[in-house]
Amino acid sequence: MSFNKAKATNPGPSWILHSRKFKENSLISDILTKENGKISVIINNTNSKKKRQLLQPFQELWLEYQPTSSFLNKVIAIEPGKISYNLLNKKSICGLYINELILKTTASSEHLPIIFPSYTICLKELYEYTNPAYALRNFEKTLLQALGYGIAFEKALNSEGKNFLYHQEKGFIVTSETSNISFNKQQIKLIQQGQWEKPKINNLAKILFSTALGYILNNKPIRCKEIIQGIMS
Repeated sequence: MSFNKAKATNPGPSWILHSRKFKENSLISDILTKENGKISVIINNTNSKKKRQLLQPFQELWLEYQPTSSFLNKVIAIEPGKISYNLLNKKSICGLYINELILKTTASSEHLPIIFPSYTICLKELYEYTNPAYALRNFEKTLLQALGYGIAFEKALNSEGKNFLYHQEKGFIVTSETSNISFNKQQIKLIQQGQWEKPKINNLAKILFSTALGYILNNKPIRCKEIIQGIMS
């Protein structure tokens, strides 16, 4: 694609996170870009079949845009990238879940370099893995790190306690009781290493990351998460 750099911005490869109708023949889309983070753009002439197919989730895009008088940017050229993942059924909902996470946890134009490649890898893993929960755990862990809320695993591993609960603000805290939401050191170490293969470890990792993300989200619900509760365990 040829870009007029004097008049337009080319943010590199991009992915559509969410779109909503704007006027008769336009969309407002939230886009995850490699260079500029999450941006909002207006895309015109969206009624054609070709354009609708192009603007589906999980299709890599190359676009250029110009700023407008509002906070939005106007797309002036758009083409498909080389990568496209046909996520079906449960996997599609999982993909929409990570889209919603990015939308609700990152600021507009906030450049967090690790998120774009992690998102791309997560889509690939959702497409290839039999159990999509593994891909979700990988992405949740990376997203927390990128946002500055990485889990302080070493605090628990280096303490004298044997069992722990996870608190949104305090992190791991020692507990004398064991339950389905408590962690021992071996489990914490396996989660730190990303070894989600055992259902018990995956379920504890889900609880851990959900609690940490809930703090960032101010405990506001993720709509897609309600749909995939059974998938993520």
